[in-house]
Amino acid sequence: MPDLRIVDHALWQATKARQSIIAEKYVNVTEAVRAHHKRNRLNGTRRPKSLLSGLLFCGLCGGPYALRGSDRFACSSHVTNGSCTNSRTIPRPDLERRVLSGLKDRMMAPEIAADIDREGCADTRPEPRRD
Repeated sequence: MPDLRIVDHALWQATKARQSIIAEKYVNVTEAVRAHHKRNRLNGTRRPKSLLSGLLFCGLCGGPYALRGSDRFACSSHVTNGSCTNSRTIPRPDLERRVLSGLKDRMMAPEIAADIDREGCADTRPEPRRD
């Protein structure tokens, strides 16, 4: 119903086209995140709350770092049952900025990109043991 639109049709179509381009560009990332969360059937039914949800772990106890309170990451083991002494938290925007900056600066550096290109993106995982 055109009268109920809050965004004009041309802008809506342009946005949908841009979403399709982004979805195609990051299809591998999307599939990897979904595969990660599928291991736990409960997690597979919902989207991650943030860019780094499910990917962070405490440096002291190895437990998951998760969003707690007002948009801050904290050690879940410390928060839920006190089994970890790590009371440090970090605001989500700060952490995401640091991670993305590190990826950009370190992974996209010309010498790293040249190494990756030279290696041909070879699989560097060790061979499984056959005992």
